[in-house]
Amino acid sequence: MKGLNRAFTTALLLFFSTEALAETCSEVDADAQRLLASPAQRSDLATLKHIARRAMANSGCRGEYVYRLARDLTLAALGDIEKKAAAESRPLASRELQTLSEISRPWQLMTALGDAHFAERAWLKAFDAYDIALGNLDMAKGDERRLYGDVYARAIVARAILENESANDRSDSRPTAPQFRTFRGGPAVDRAFLDEALWNRVGLSADRRLLQAYLVEFPDGAHAAMAKTRLTELAK
Repeated sequence: MKGLNRAFTTALLLFFSTEALAETCSEVDADAQRLLASPAQRSDLATLKHIARRAMANSGCRGEYVYRLARDLTLAALGDIEKKAAAESRPLASRELQTLSEISRPWQLMTALGDAHFAERAWLKAFDAYDIALGNLDMAKGDERRLYGDVYARAIVARAILENESANDRSDSRPTAPQFRTFRGGPAVDRAFLDEALWNRVGLSADRRLLQAYLVEFPDGAHAAMAKTRLTELAK
């Protein structure tokens, strides 16, 4: 009996000591806030991943908290990278952003990644990054509605170039035109709004590929007649 009591007491002590050692979500959050305040630390991908893993492994941290933490860490790191690139008078490079996209995929990051891929002529990667950004944008929000149209237009341009480059010039290739995942079961799409957003980006272009891309998307669009007229003028 004494042996059983001793074993029970030992097990109880181990249980409470383990509970005492287990970190709480607030402790994870405190470390995350310290990391957010340190540009040197948040530029270290391994540190970002470690904090995110701790949050995901902690049953006290809800899924929404984990997502927000990953988003905040990633966007803080993105801000640091953007400042460095601006100081060096250069565009963002996709290699700088790709690793961050492994942690979180908010629309800001994916739009920047799409722009970087576009500058590097990786059209398919640019299209895919914009597609993911569209999936995270909310057209119902007034402050994101304009951005949704802008990112959509950038994706159309990337796809148009991808489809029309010669095989020797392509940095990416795909046998059929990529389609928007976000337009199948994604946010409700206001076609008139997207029509205007795309025309704002390609309407003044002298690139036939972009004007043709507009007509493919909106054959009966508000600017279809103008697009056809410009194509005729460019053909002369």
